[in-house]
Amino acid sequence: MIRILVEGMSRNLGGMEKFIMTVYEALDKEKYHMDFLVYDPTIAFEEKLLESGSQIYRITPRSQGVQKSLQELDELFSSEHFDVFWSNRTTISNINALSVAEKHSVPTRIIYSHCSKNMGSWFTYCMHMLNRSKVKKLATHLAACSQGAADWFYGKEFKKAIIINNGLDISKYLYSSNREKEIRKVLDLKDEFVVGHVGRLSPEKNHIFLFRIFSEIIKEKPNSVLLLCGDGNLKNSLEEEAKKLNIFPYIRFLGRRDDIDEILQCVDAFVFPSLFEGFPISLIESQAAGIPSFCSEEAIPHNIQIPGLLQFISLKKSPKFWAKKIIEGSNKEKKDYSKQLEELNLTIDSMIANIKRFLLNDFNA
Repeated sequence: MIRILVEGMSRNLGGMEKFIMTVYEALDKEKYHMDFLVYDPTIAFEEKLLESGSQIYRITPRSQGVQKSLQELDELFSSEHFDVFWSNRTTISNINALSVAEKHSVPTRIIYSHCSKNMGSWFTYCMHMLNRSKVKKLATHLAACSQGAADWFYGKEFKKAIIINNGLDISKYLYSSNREKEIRKVLDLKDEFVVGHVGRLSPEKNHIFLFRIFSEIIKEKPNSVLLLCGDGNLKNSLEEEAKKLNIFPYIRFLGRRDDIDEILQCVDAFVFPSLFEGFPISLIESQAAGIPSFCSEEAIPHNIQIPGLLQFISLKKSPKFWAKKIIEGSNKEKKDYSKQLEELNLTIDSMIANIKRFLLNDFNA
């Protein structure tokens, strides 16, 4: 059995956490055993992970004591044997765990990039750039969810990173009118025009611009509602912004959800105006559910597009322009786009096949 220690799970339920959980559920538990290195008091899916037999190793965050954090990492890698250390990150500003894994000669050491730009402070950016050359020496394998994510982590001139598209169990998301009726009952929705968004409540998701778009949609379709799935530090400020725009009564802050496949059944238009992304699972989910989707041209990789279903719109365009495109493009009958997603290599089977190659050390380092 291959024993894997995974870094990257947090208390948030974002794209990276969902990606890790998708891999976790897809791997054969008799061949692969995954444990988790975490820094938060609780993490997404914790109960499910523990019930499945995984260990969760909690390490003091570096921000609370650098030496203590390093000591705990050293003790962990001294006392436990792992075949693979797999670090999933949005920045390499902190590579302490990777460094300790290399010190203790963990055979396979993978860094996996999930973001294409700096999400943190100037200090985070500086540390990230400083660690680029170190990561290339400490890791045995470099991976990324998109070319943009690879460039951000390893530099545009570095060509050894393997690109693995995020994939999805498409069957879970296929549209059903009966499922839509059920979830509309649960959410107390009738015949409203439903705009959906899934993403952490953080700056890169560009929620304020989303609210301005939705404000324009309401002018044309007063019987509209915006479903926001996700949680984060911006929740309070976003609620205040919604009140300023007089759209607060039309917005449902649904928080962290593990039933996105159900929520999407009742969505008429999926809107995703991010400032930057790595490889957004949310847009694969929306397309798998057959929902007309609208995203920022500048931030989203174009190789995830099902033509006619996903539209790219520039962030330079006005909220009114976005609203017009969304309203015009949302009068489509939902259907099965499985074949198109398979052709784009966005299925879970394709992703897991490539992940296994890493875990089995079948890629050249």
